[in-house]
Amino acid sequence: MPELTLDLRYLKYAVHATEAVSFRRAAERLSIVQSTISRLVQMLAIWLHHPGTAERSNIGDAS
Repeated sequence: MPELTLDLRYLKYAVHATEAVSFRRAAERLSIVQSTISRLVQMLAIWLHHPGTAERSNIGDAS
């Protein structure tokens, strides 16, 4: 499987979701849709559990 690279956005979004205690509220604060923050946090979780073995995902650019 290709290596998954950790994007710092994943960490930023995870911190915002934790602070907001809600993906929806974090998404509102970051001006992105809730599904994007959910997917990026999920990718972070995969990377943390299986670094270097997770499949690369085409999530799109969610700046």
